[in-house]
Amino acid sequence: MSEVKAGLEDVVVGQQDICFIDGEKGELIYRGYHIDELAPHATYEEVVYLLWHGKLPSQQKLAGLHERLTARRALNQDHLKLIQSMPKSARPMSVCRTGVSQIGLYDPEKLTFDKQTNLLKADDILAKMPTIMATFARYRQGLKPIPPRDDLGHAANFLWMLNGKEPTQEAEKALDLYLVLLAEHDYNASTFACRVTASTWAGMYSAVVSGIGTLSGDAHGGAVQEAMEQFQEIGNVDNVQPWFEGALKSKKRIMGIGHRVYKALDPRAPHLSQSRGSGRPIRAS
Repeated sequence: MSEVKAGLEDVVVGQQDICFIDGEKGELIYRGYHIDELAPHATYEEVVYLLWHGKLPSQQKLAGLHERLTARRALNQDHLKLIQSMPKSARPMSVCRTGVSQIGLYDPEKLTFDKQTNLLKADDILAKMPTIMATFARYRQGLKPIPPRDDLGHAANFLWMLNGKEPTQEAEKALDLYLVLLAEHDYNASTFACRVTASTWAGMYSAVVSGIGTLSGDAHGGAVQEAMEQFQEIGNVDNVQPWFEGALKSKKRIMGIGHRVYKALDPRAPHLSQSRGSGRPIRAS
């Protein structure tokens, strides 16, 4: 009788050279670059290019990526109507999943699979995701959507669409850093889900929808929302100790404490716990 590996633990399901994690040492590496090299110096767009192409971009290549993304940021009226039809109580990850599914309907090459076409689809998804989420965030507050701007980077543009004002440099850098740190994490559950769907030739949008659906679970990326709601429940620093003692007494699950992969310190944690410096970009010349 074959041995059943719950959760596919210790089962090799594929090979890739995009990301490497050493949970024992607490190391996270993108395409040969340690996260400690990328986090203080590289922008999110540079990291996206690195992950997609295997090398850091030149200034010309980076400008080209920015141009392609800004050209695809806007939503059409059908997208906006769909978002406005969603319940305001919907979980953001569910909105993201449904939004990506809808934009796939407008792709004229849904079932074309060559590398260059897939990169264009990736541009489309990456560009429109922030617009979908910012539009929904404003809709559930009773506010009108704010169109994207083509003179802002990925993080700054999202904050602009969310708040309707120019983000501070500190806010932009904080969000950009967060995106860099979460850009890739090896063969996790959502990546595996994407690969399974893509292997059937279902297309890029369907694969990403599968990944978002998997990511939304509380045992995966959905834990971020659970942690946020937990912090909102605590309210302020004075309530931490009584809340914690009550949680232990009731055997309530406490969110946001570590990651199951890392036996040492999560290598992303030090970068999130300190202010980001104004490091020199490390893109190619």
